[in-house]
Amino acid sequence: MRPIHDYAAIGDGRTVALVGRNGSIDWLCWPRFDSASIFAAILDEHGGSWSVAPTVASRVTRRYIENTNVHQTRFDTDTGTLVVTDLMPV
Repeated sequence: MRPIHDYAAIGDGRTVALVGRNGSIDWLCWPRFDSASIFAAILDEHGGSWSVAPTVASRVTRRYIENTNVHQTRFDTDTGTLVVTDLMPV
């Protein structure tokens, strides 16, 4: 499991997802905060997750786009760059 500071939060005012440094969504209750979790890997390695990330070693940088709740994870590898943009539309 990752430490909590390795997660970014994205949400739509009704629920929130936690996005790991590795590009994985490890927590999501849908469609509301009080709904059952769809992804719960933050609590249990068998809790489920979803990710988009390179399969080779990469340098990772992350940021929120200024004045938004839109989060980007950038993976730089020896052969290219992948930018994953995570958000929940209202």
